Amino acid sequence: VLRQLQTTLILGIVLGSFLFFTAGVWRGLQTGGILLDPVFGFVVGFSMFITINISGFVGTVVPMISKRLGFDPALTAGPFETAIQDVVSVTILLGLATMLLHFMV
Repeated sequence: VLRQLQTTLILGIVLGSFLFFTAGVWRGLQTGGILLDPVFGFVVGFSMFITINISGFVGTVVPMISKRLGFDPALTAGPFETAIQDVVSVTILLGLATMLLHFMV
């Protein structure tokens, strides 16, 4: 379990950093003002970091809970995790964007 969480932490850092620069440069070029828009890049990158870590945690815990409750982890984990990850990722992205952009801009 700990190894899985470490892997998702590293993956979140790498992909979040990549999206920080990609989204920041994309937004900066789109506005035509600066090369990098750090606020937009931070919101997108940090949202991805949080989403990946929560998804990794849910993906690790749900099969264990399913097994303890007597369900087949292979059957319950897939659809349940997908639904949770979709809702969580959209909520995090929109929530963080609203909160951070309100305070940063």
